[in-house]
Amino acid sequence: MDARISELTIASSSIRADIAGFRETVHNLDQRLTIMEEHVAVLPGQEAELRSLRAKVTDLEDMSRRDNIRLFGFVYGIDCTTYVMCSTFGC
Repeated sequence: MDARISELTIASSSIRADIAGFRETVHNLDQRLTIMEEHVAVLPGQEAELRSLRAKVTDLEDMSRRDNIRLFGFVYGIDCTTYVMCSTFGC
């Protein structure tokens, strides 16, 4: 009988440790969920900003075509202002 009580005590301790681990996991997942919800809340604003930046790039491309200026800065990492000045004024 004492052996059975000992087995049950060990099993009970193991179950309690598992429950504590599960609680910690749930707590960590809850924190991650909160962080993800904060990120998702910001996405609509970032989408609007992305659309605005794309519109500005389109406007710059239209202006460059109209003025017959090639903008390589976005592709090659060159400062666009410097390239436009050099291509226009011959640096």
